[in-house]
Amino acid sequence: MTSNNGKLRALFLAALMVLSITVGSIAFAGSAAAHTADTLDDDPNYDDADGNLSASAWQGQELFLHNGSNTELDTDSELAVHAVNDDRDGIEAAPIQEFSLSENLTYLLDTSRYDNGEYVIINQTTDKALKFVEGAGQSETYNTTDSEVTSASFTISTQDFSAEFVDSDDDPVDEVEDEGDDATEYISFDSNRRTFDVWVNSDSLDQDELEDIFNRSNQWEETDWDDDDGLKLEDASEGDYEVNFTGIDTGDYDFSFEVTDTEVSDSDSITVTEKGEGSVDFVESSVDVSQGGVAEIQLELSDTDKGRLLIGDWDDDGFQLNVTVEDDGDDQVTVYFNTLKASQQNEEDLVDNNDVVWADTEEEDDEVTEAIVHENVSSILDTGNYELATHTASYVDAQDSPDNVGSMYINEPSVNSVNTWVASADNIDDVDEFSELQTAIEDGKVTESSSIAAGDLLEGGADGDVLITQIDASGIDGLMRTEEADFDQEEGTIEFDGDSLTEYNEDADNFSKEDQAGITGYSLWMEEQDPGANTDETEFDFAGKNAIDKVYFDGEGNYYVIAETTSIVGNADTGEIEDDDTFTVEFNLKDNFLLDYDEDDWDDDNSDNYETVTTDLTFEEPDVGFDVTDVDGTDYVTVSAAAEQAISGTTNVAPGSEIDVRATGEDEARFVLEQSDVVVQNDGTFSAEFDFSEQAAGDEFTARAYGGTLGALDTDDQEADGLIQEAQPEETTTEEPADTTTEEPADTTTTTEEPADTTTEAPADTTTEAPTETPTETPGFTMGLALVALLGAALLALRRQN
Repeated sequence: MTSNNGKLRALFLAALMVLSITVGSIAFAGSAAAHTADTLDDDPNYDDADGNLSASAWQGQELFLHNGSNTELDTDSELAVHAVNDDRDGIEAAPIQEFSLSENLTYLLDTSRYDNGEYVIINQTTDKALKFVEGAGQSETYNTTDSEVTSASFTISTQDFSAEFVDSDDDPVDEVEDEGDDATEYISFDSNRRTFDVWVNSDSLDQDELEDIFNRSNQWEETDWDDDDGLKLEDASEGDYEVNFTGIDTGDYDFSFEVTDTEVSDSDSITVTEKGEGSVDFVESSVDVSQGGVAEIQLELSDTDKGRLLIGDWDDDGFQLNVTVEDDGDDQVTVYFNTLKASQQNEEDLVDNNDVVWADTEEEDDEVTEAIVHENVSSILDTGNYELATHTASYVDAQDSPDNVGSMYINEPSVNSVNTWVASADNIDDVDEFSELQTAIEDGKVTESSSIAAGDLLEGGADGDVLITQIDASGIDGLMRTEEADFDQEEGTIEFDGDSLTEYNEDADNFSKEDQAGITGYSLWMEEQDPGANTDETEFDFAGKNAIDKVYFDGEGNYYVIAETTSIVGNADTGEIEDDDTFTVEFNLKDNFLLDYDEDDWDDDNSDNYETVTTDLTFEEPDVGFDVTDVDGTDYVTVSAAAEQAISGTTNVAPGSEIDVRATGEDEARFVLEQSDVVVQNDGTFSAEFDFSEQAAGDEFTARAYGGTLGALDTDDQEADGLIQEAQPEETTTEEPADTTTEEPADTTTTTEEPADTTTEAPADTTTEAPTETPTETPGFTMGLALVALLGAALLALRRQN
């Protein structure tokens, strides 16, 4: 140290550079100045032109000026710092600072008052700019009235600096524990400067405690302290540095961070708490899963980021898997356990292959760090109840004194049904996840159907509708769900057509429970029902065809297999798919390990070998027809020469499809009316509305429906003849006054009670008969007759007055 005072020492050691005023040679001034020159090298802000150095400094640094052998400068020389003007061809008139050299011909230039910008030192006697050079040697002076001035300039920049306690994800933290993993976090420095020294101080901590917190891992090559200013971290840069509060008393701590030479600073606070015992609990203590399926076990962690999970108890269940999980900080970890793979893997494969147990990483960075099976079993896990237990510390503790216990019940697998749905290609293009498929079903854009319009059966070039095969089966997701298969959530897109989708096989030759290369997985295929005499059935197997676009899983045992008819028609394994061919769509669960068949039980007639479900599906050429009327022996699409006229029809393309309907005038009737995006209803009907009020009765037109799967049809098959007829008068015009005339007298009769007394004298004979007869027959009608009589009397009186 060159001084016993920490601030003064920092002043000299952190000063940017030793500068010499030109017109002579320079020499460095002692050890402190030499260290300053080294510090300058850390900030590469030189303009290395012609061997001379034009320097930059950070605002707040102090520049140590030393006159070497310049005989023209002495203590009487009047020097000043001026800003270079905006055009960089001269200087600003007013000086920023005026000074003279000391008796030792030195000066310490404090830049804390300087703004960002470019400056020069001027010899006011000669009005020349003085250039700084490093080391001894000759130098030159420069004019201050032209661009030469920039050759002698130096630049001042402001250092940005911030300090904040963060976690490993760079999220701010305000609390740490006094021991364990949660005692370690990070201090993050952010700055536009490459390297700098930082003084760290806290009124509540001494130097040893600061050293323990900031340098327990020896990440700082150099640290220093004094009695007043805490700990100095040397050669810091932008980034995160580990801090460890192990052994620090609980409480609130305020920290200040100050860059030593520029004095920019920041502060942050953190609270040290006592480490709790922690616990690992189950969100749901009971978990159900089908044999061969994937169980979802949700854990809740308190005051810990690590937990132990036991699946099964070796003594009671004949199976035990020990699992260690790490939480990313949200206090929840979802563990997936594949009951099919649990007894098929070697111990060392459990974590590396991610086939047996893994953590949900869909949104969080949770992790299974260890998985140890107590002892492998030779067959699939039996159905029944398996114990679950948790603890924060060890597997032994989880077994002997668990934080929480639960149960996992493995049920028998089931294959329940297979159904077919259809949709237009456009509607399926809008589906990218299962929730969107659900919405499409609710909106009628995907509908259940036993037939499908396949445009590929024609030569129109348009694709057909999309086939969605729904498979309802439990216990098969273990064949396809792993973390590596990019499926670690309840529902979503699943790898259905991976290795587990195998070709349909009725041959028992390769069946062997011991031979894992035997019959595995499941099959999805279709076979023609009635091929005709002396003709083999047409078959299509989804395996190996790349026919499946996506498969969505709802998390409850339903799989929706998406396949375009383009990938099916023309790619049959045997024969060809033709119009009106009906197929049996069949799903087979045939995995010998999952079904646990005995080779001796294999049924040679293949009737009971697989778990099988079927449904019927008919392929049809696209078709469309219009609703027509017989006019003089000719069928026409008829409309009136009026607004709001409907052109309707029926089609076999998928309900929810959007088609276009057009009406084009014939001969002299030159008009084109079109409605786009007409939606096909669930029953196959469609209707488009047009305004024919500008057209003449008797004009003919051509109606056409096209778009989507209908594009496979020839134009003639999309069209029908149309006829505009006379607009019919509205039938409702006579009904409206009838309603109003009966209502108006009913309202007015309530006001004619007064003239009733005056008018009853003249028509006495007529008015007395009507009310006396009606009460005995229809009491509810008497008032009406009375009102008519009163009205008649009033009219008669008016006539007589006239």
